Amino acid sequence: MKKVLLKMTSALMALALVFGLVNTPVHAIDSDSLEEGRYTIGASLSCYVNAMGGIEFGTAIYDSARIDVDSNGEIQITINLKSGSISIYGVKASMYVDPQGIVQYHDGVTWVDSEHTTYDEDGTIIVSSMTLPVSKDISVYNLGLKIESTMMGSQFGGEGASREAILTLDWSDLTKIMDADEVTTQSSQVSYNISGSYEVSIPSTIQVDTLTNTADYTVEANNFVLGSQAYVKVTTEQSGSLSNGTTSLSFTNGLDGTTLRKTGDVLNGQIVIAETPSQTGNYIGTVDFNIEYYSGQ
Repeated sequence: MKKVLLKMTSALMALALVFGLVNTPVHAIDSDSLEEGRYTIGASLSCYVNAMGGIEFGTAIYDSARIDVDSNGEIQITINLKSGSISIYGVKASMYVDPQGIVQYHDGVTWVDSEHTTYDEDGTIIVSSMTLPVSKDISVYNLGLKIESTMMGSQFGGEGASREAILTLDWSDLTKIMDADEVTTQSSQVSYNISGSYEVSIPSTIQVDTLTNTADYTVEANNFVLGSQAYVKVTTEQSGSLSNGTTSLSFTNGLDGTTLRKTGDVLNGQIVIAETPSQTGNYIGTVDFNIEYYSGQ
């Protein structure tokens, strides 16, 4: 049986396990024995290293398997693979099946192409599935795959290999995936109604600087959830007075704008005392702000 395995090109990983499909008879069975369709099957993949107490790589990369039978009774298995890890003496060893290591096994039948690869969480291209012909009369297969890992290097299968990668199929654990007798489609409308909401932050106290006779303050937009045309208008009294109980002082007040549209918008304001006080004391007054919401519609 002819085998072709590409040379490993990854320089980032420390492990290359190369497995080859060897001496495994493959033939179709009669459609009467297994009817056309898709099946789930019990299966396991063993890539065992008899060292350091015994290490099993297969459980880290094997995910699941399915059987497909065509109208001619030919049977194929698709093995779903993944990136995974095992612990070797408390050290995590990550691994995956490298697409550079699986090309074909005989007569140009391809195991891996773009339909059988994907990107893992780290952005590495890995083999996500393998498809090959099988027979219901045979339960054990010596496979060919190449595993990249951060620890432990060894070759399995292929010419001169002393270890094996073994796929075991449990044909008694075979369940047909039934096709629906009738398929209809219905649609639901998804509605998500967001009502407008907003918070306008007005300072509770505005302290006048006795050296400059001015007080700067801000009006801020918080938690604004508005329509595209909606806005909030803020206005304030342009003048007022402060009193210490016996004497009054007049002041002017103004904002540098009036419109708030989104969270983070700020209006800057300033109060200016318009006259010089003639008496000491704590002068107190109030400033009123009007807040108006406009939907824009």
